Amino acid sequence: MSLLEVSDLQLTIGNIELLKGISFSIESTERLGLIGESGSGKSLTALAVMGLLPQRAHLSGSVRLADQELTDLHERNYANLRGNRIAMIFQEPMTSLNPLMRVGKQVGEVFRIHHHLSRKESATQAISLLERVGFDAPAQQARAFPHQLSGGQRQRVMIAMAIACNPDLILADEPTTALDVTVQAQVLELLQDLTAEHGCALMLISHDLAVVANVCDRIQVM
Repeated sequence: MSLLEVSDLQLTIGNIELLKGISFSIESTERLGLIGESGSGKSLTALAVMGLLPQRAHLSGSVRLADQELTDLHERNYANLRGNRIAMIFQEPMTSLNPLMRVGKQVGEVFRIHHHLSRKESATQAISLLERVGFDAPAQQARAFPHQLSGGQRQRVMIAMAIACNPDLILADEPTTALDVTVQAQVLELLQDLTAEHGCALMLISHDLAVVANVCDRIQVM
């Protein structure tokens, strides 16, 4: 049985059909590249898997994570699933991170919500995780607000939050688009190392064939 099985996924908003007959699967520990031109529905597919579509969206078809159907899952159960079993790294961390909260606290929240750790324990885990994703002064940088970090550092924060609970699957939506070539290579290498270390599957969304070829085992074309 595949870790993720998407079958005949169709999405409409109003009278507009945005996804039609999307089907693919991802095996445990596999790295799948989802590629296609802008507007082809790559990000919408990931949002459908995460259960983050707008309320007026109508979704049909099947999205199964291991033996669990996700399309009819109650939001409370989906919220428990996100972070624990599925995590997502968004394209632009400045719009995904809370600008009014220090990054260490944002990483620590994952441990508080899903592992029910105390504030002190969560802060300690957050600093350790920030060090793991490449921060050279994690205790100090944990106190920074998102705007005080570089683009590469903010994306590392997003990666830290994604791997915090050792999920089965990480969805990465063009995680290096806004970064320069050198930082892009560093972030992609980190993502590869961490998914291998934690034994999780990866779906990497990109329009860059070279990036996908270097990272992924298989390609799905939208």
